[in-house]
Amino acid sequence: MSSLDKLAIRGIRSFDDKSISVIEFFNPVTVIVGHNGSGKTTIIECLKYATTGDQPPNTKGGAFIHDPKMANEKEVKAQVKLRFNTTDGRKMLAVRNMSVTTKKSAGVTFKTLENLLAPADSKEKGGKRNVISTKCAEIDAEIPHMLGVSKAVLENVIFCHQEDSYWPLSEPSVLKKKFDDIFEATKYTKALENIKSIKKERVAELKIDKERLQALSADKGRADKLKTRVSDLREAAQLKQIEYEKLLKELEALQLQNARFTEAASKFRETFLRAEALEDKKKDIKKQLRALSTTITEIDADSIEGLQTRTEDFHQNVEVLKARKSSLEQERDDAEKRLSILRRQHVELHQEQGRLESDHKVHTQNIAAREEVIANLGVEYGISGFDSGPLSKDQVDQFHRKLLDLRKKLASDLSEMQADIKAAIETDEAKIEESQTLNTKLEHLKADIHDKSSRIESIKMAIREANYDARLQEKLNHSREWEDAREKLTDELRNLNMQADSRAKLDLKRTEVKAKRRDFESVLSNSTPKFKHFTGHNPQVGSMEAEIDTLIRSKEVDLSEAEEQVNNARREHEKIEAMLANLTKQLYEKIAEATCERDLDSTTALETKLKNEVDQSFESVGAAIKDATSEVNFRRDASNKALGSSKIWESLLKKGKSKHVCTACNRHLSDSEMPIFEQFVRISHARFQLQDQIKKSSDEKVAEYQAELPTWETVTVPQNLKRELKELSTLKQQSVNLAHGQSDITQLEADIARIEQNLAHTGSTRTANDVQEELDQLTLKIRSSERERNKISQEKDRQRDLQYQNEKELHDLEMQKQGVLNEIQTKTVTEERLARCREELVTASARFRDLDEKCLATRGPIELMETELNNYKGDYQRRIQDAQNEQQKLHIGLDKLEGIDQAIDRYIRSRGISQLRSCAERIAQLSAQITEFTDAIENLTTSIASIDKEIGEGGLVLVNLRENIRMHGLKNSLHEAETDLEKLDLVSAGEARAEFNQKFPLVKRKENELQTKCTSVGAEMSSLRDQEKVAQGDLAEYEGIGKRYTDHLIRVKMSDMANNDLEKYAKALDSAIMKYHSLKMEEVNDTMRHLWNKIYQGTDIDGIRIRSDSEGGANKRSYNYRVVMTKDQVEMDMRGRCSAGQKMLASIIIRLALSDSFSQNCGILALDEPTNALDLENIEALAASLGDLIKERKNLSNFQLIIITHDETFLFQDISFADSNVLTIVRRVSRDPRQKSIIERQRVY
Repeated sequence: MSSLDKLAIRGIRSFDDKSISVIEFFNPVTVIVGHNGSGKTTIIECLKYATTGDQPPNTKGGAFIHDPKMANEKEVKAQVKLRFNTTDGRKMLAVRNMSVTTKKSAGVTFKTLENLLAPADSKEKGGKRNVISTKCAEIDAEIPHMLGVSKAVLENVIFCHQEDSYWPLSEPSVLKKKFDDIFEATKYTKALENIKSIKKERVAELKIDKERLQALSADKGRADKLKTRVSDLREAAQLKQIEYEKLLKELEALQLQNARFTEAASKFRETFLRAEALEDKKKDIKKQLRALSTTITEIDADSIEGLQTRTEDFHQNVEVLKARKSSLEQERDDAEKRLSILRRQHVELHQEQGRLESDHKVHTQNIAAREEVIANLGVEYGISGFDSGPLSKDQVDQFHRKLLDLRKKLASDLSEMQADIKAAIETDEAKIEESQTLNTKLEHLKADIHDKSSRIESIKMAIREANYDARLQEKLNHSREWEDAREKLTDELRNLNMQADSRAKLDLKRTEVKAKRRDFESVLSNSTPKFKHFTGHNPQVGSMEAEIDTLIRSKEVDLSEAEEQVNNARREHEKIEAMLANLTKQLYEKIAEATCERDLDSTTALETKLKNEVDQSFESVGAAIKDATSEVNFRRDASNKALGSSKIWESLLKKGKSKHVCTACNRHLSDSEMPIFEQFVRISHARFQLQDQIKKSSDEKVAEYQAELPTWETVTVPQNLKRELKELSTLKQQSVNLAHGQSDITQLEADIARIEQNLAHTGSTRTANDVQEELDQLTLKIRSSERERNKISQEKDRQRDLQYQNEKELHDLEMQKQGVLNEIQTKTVTEERLARCREELVTASARFRDLDEKCLATRGPIELMETELNNYKGDYQRRIQDAQNEQQKLHIGLDKLEGIDQAIDRYIRSRGISQLRSCAERIAQLSAQITEFTDAIENLTTSIASIDKEIGEGGLVLVNLRENIRMHGLKNSLHEAETDLEKLDLVSAGEARAEFNQKFPLVKRKENELQTKCTSVGAEMSSLRDQEKVAQGDLAEYEGIGKRYTDHLIRVKMSDMANNDLEKYAKALDSAIMKYHSLKMEEVNDTMRHLWNKIYQGTDIDGIRIRSDSEGGANKRSYNYRVVMTKDQVEMDMRGRCSAGQKMLASIIIRLALSDSFSQNCGILALDEPTNALDLENIEALAASLGDLIKERKNLSNFQLIIITHDETFLFQDISFADSNVLTIVRRVSRDPRQKSIIERQRVY
C-alpha cells in the first residue's frame, strides 16, 4: 500500500530558493495551518507536480517558480523532492528540477531541468543508487503506477487544486472528460475498438491467406510434375553417359596410336631444322669477323688461352694497385676519425678536470665541518676523545654508534613512562564506565517496563470501555429485525411479481398503440395532399387502395400513347438534324472562300456562336423559340447595317481605281497597293453575301421550329406521366401500410381492454417498484450493519493483538531487567566477599593493635612521603618533557652529522683525488697522439695520388686484348658449325618425310570421325543435363513448397479460430466494461448518499448522486455525467441550482466517494480549505465525519489524510480527532522577516 513520507521544497512560489523546506507526512492525519497567503496550497501543488508532472492552473511561463525579481537574481532554480512508499513497500525518491531565467525584454524563460526517479534507500545500504529514469514522460507514467492509482485520480481526487475544487459541478463537456478519465472508460473503449479493428484486419488477412493457399496448392501440383520430369531426364542422361564413355575410350586409344606415329615420323623435321640453323650461324659469324678485322690491332698468339693469360696478368696488376689505393684511403679515413675522436676527448677531459677540482675543494670543507660538529656534540653529551682532529674513518663511525645508542635509550625510557601512565588511566576509566553503564541500563529498563505496563493498562481500559460484545449483540439484533422485515417484503414482492407479467404486457401494449397510432397519422397526413391532387377528395382508408389502382391503369394507357407520339417526333428531329448538317457544310464552304485572316476569324467566331446557339439547351420549347426569335431580329439589324456598308465600299473601290486615291482617308494609292485594296473589297462582298444567306436560313429555321412546336411539347408528356405513375406507386404502398396499421391498432386496443379487465379484480395499492425500493433500503441497512459488526470485531481483535504484543514486549523487558539484576547480583556477591575479607583484615588488625599504634606514631613520615611522592610525580612529568626535548635535540644533531658523513662518503667512494690525477695524465697522452696522427695523414695522401696516375694509363691495352680474344672465339665457332653440318644425314630425312605425308592423312581422318561422333553424343548428354538443370532450377523455385503449403494451411485454420476468439473476447470485454461501470457507479452513489445524510444539516436536499446517461449504439457506447440532487423522489440537476456551501460540500463528498472506490491501493487524500463557504453546523458535521473516518482508518499503514486550513477552531474545538493519540503535531506555514515561506512543527497542547 502506497503512502507519502517527506516532501522537500526549494524555490517554489514564496519558498526561498537558497534553502530547502521539508515537511513530513504522518499517519493517519497531517494538518497544515497558516494564515492566508502563507503558502499552504503550494504544498498541495508541489505534491501534484511531483506525482503527475502537471503545474497548477494559470501558471504557464514560470509563475510556479519563485520570482527572479524578488530574489534579485537573473536565474532562479527550483526543486521539488518527494520520498514515498510504493504499493509493494519500496521507498522511492522523485526529484523534479526547474529554472526561470529573466530575459532582456522583461520576460522570463521557464525550463525543466534534469528529473530523477530512483530507490530512496539504496545509498543508505551502501550501494550505488539505481536510477529508474530521468525522462519526464517516463517519470510521469511510472509514479502513478507505483502509487497504485491513475493520473486522473491523482489530479482530480487526491491532490485536487483549490481552484478546481468545484469541478464535479462544471459544464457537461468538462465533467464528461474528467469522469471518463477517472473511470478509464476511454482506455477500455479504445481497447475494444482496437480489438474490433484487429479482427477486421485479420479477416482481410485471412481472405488473402486463403487466396495464397490456393496459389500454394497450384504451385505444389506444378512442383510434383517437375519432380517427375527431373527423374526422367536424369535416367536418359545416365544412358548417354555410358555411351559417351565408351566412345571416349576408343578415341583416346586412337589418339595415342596417332601420336606415336607422329612422334616417330617427326625426326626428319628436326634434321632439316638443325641444318638450317647451322647455315644461319655460319653467315652470322663471318659477318662479325669482317667487322673486327677493321677495328683492332691483331696480336700474334698461338691460342686464345695465351691472350686470356696476358689479360688476366694485366688485370691482376691493376687490381693490386686498386687494392693498395683502397687500403691507403681506408688508413687515411681511420686516422682522420681517430684524430677527431682524440680532439673531442681532449676537450672533454679538460672539462672533467675542472669539475674534479671543484669537488675536491667541497670535500675538504665537509671534513672540516664534520670534525666541528663531532667536537660540539661530544662536549654537549659528554663523549670524550673526539675533540682533536683530524679524525679517522673508524673514529667517526665509533662516534656515530655512540650517538645512536644514546637516542635509543632516550626513546625507550620515554615509551616506558608513557605506557605506565596510559595503563593506569585506562584501568580507572574502565571501572568508572562499567559502573555507570549498569546503573544507566537498569534505569532505562525500569522506565520501559513502567511505560509498557501503563500502555497495557490503558489498552485493557479501552477494551472494557469499548464494550465490544454488547455492541456486537446490538448490531446483531438490528440485523435480525431487518432480516425479518426483508422476508415479509420479499413475500409481498413475490405476490406482486405474479401480476408483473400482466402489468408489463399492459404497459407494452399501450406504448405500442401510441406508436402505431402516431405512425398511422403521420403516413395519412403525408399522403393526403397527393391523393387529393389526383382524385380531388380526401382519402378513405378502406377505398384508398382501389381508387389508386384505377388511376394507375388509366395513367399506364396514357403513357403508352404518349411514347408512340415521342417516337414519331424523334424521327422528325433526326430529319431536322440532317438539314442542319447540310447548312453547316454550306457555311464551311463560304468560309473557305475568305482569304483575309481578320474576316476568317470573324466568320469562325460567327460559326462557333451559331453552333452554340443551335446546340444550346433550354428548359422548354417555348423558351428556345423566344430566344431564337430575338437572335434573328438582332442578326437582321446587323445585316441591314452591313448592307449599307457594302455600298460604301463599292463606291470607295470605284473612285480608288479611277483616281488612285482612298476617299475614306484621302490617301494616295500606288500601283503596288491597288491589288490589296481590290482584294479587301472582294472579301467584304463575300462576307455580306454570307450574312444574307444566314438571314434567309434563320427565317426558314424559325418557321420550321414554330411548325415543330407541338411535336416538341409532345416529348415532355411521357416524362410527366412516368413521374405521376411513380407517385401513384408510392401512394399505393402508403395505402397498404395504412390499412395494416389500422388493423394492428384495433387488435391492440382489444388486447388492452382484456388485460385491464383481468387486473381490475386485484385490490393492491402498492407497486412492485415501491416494494423493491423498500427492500433495497433494508438490504443496505443489513449490509451496513454487517460492515459495522466486522469493523467492531476487527477493532476488538486489533486491540487484543496490541495488548498481546505489549505484554510480550513487557516480558522481554523484564527478562532484560533480570539479566541486569543478575549482573548487579554478581557484583554484589563480589563486594560481599570483599567485605568479608575486610572484616578478616579488621580482625587481624586487632591482634596487631600495638603495631597500629606504632603506625599512628609514624603517620607523619608517611604523609611526608606522600608529599614527596606527589613531588616525584611532578618531577617525573618534567623529566619526561626534558627527555623529549633532549631526544629532539639529539635527532637534529644526529641528522646534521649524517648528512655531512654521507657527502664525504660519496666523494671517497667516487675516488675523486685519483680521478683528478688520472685526468691530467690522460690529457698529456692525448696531445702527443694528436700530433702523431696529423703527420701520418699527410703521408697517406701523397701515396694515394701516385697510385691514381699509374692506374689511368693501362685502360687502352686492356680493350685491345679483349677484342683479340673475341676474334679467336668467333673463328673456333665457325669451324664447329661446318663440322656439325657435314655430320647430318639429309638423304634419310627426305625419305622419312615422304612416307609420313602418305600415311598420316588416313589415320587422322579416322580420328576426326570418331571425335565427331563422340562430340555428338556428348552434346546430347549435355543437352539432357541442361534440361535437367533447367528443371531443377524451376523446381528450386518451389523448394519447400510442401512445408509451406502445410504451414500456410495450419495458419489459415489458426487464423480462422483466432478471429472467432477475438469476436468472443470483444463481446466479453464489452459486457465486462458495462458491468464494471455500473458496479463502480453504484458503489460511488452509495457512499455519497451515506456521507450526505451524515454531514449535510439542511432539509431541502435529501441526497445527491451521479447520473450516467448512456448514448451511442452497441458499437460505440459513451456516457454523459451529471450531478443531481433529490427531494421527495424528484431529481434535479445540481448545477446552477445550489449555493456555494452546497457546492463545496457536494464536491468534498464526491471526492471522498471516488477516493474510496478508486484508491484502494493508495489511502492518500488532501483537503485544501474544506470549510470554505460552509456554515457552522455543516462545519461541525464535516469535522465529526472526518473524525469518524480517521478513527476507523488510523491503524491502516497507508491511510493519510492531509488537511489544509486557516480555521484553527475547526481543528482544535470542533473536530473530534484532536486528541493526544491522533493529532499531536501540526505543521504551521508562515512568512519569515524576508517574506519567505517557512514550515515549522508545532505541538498540540
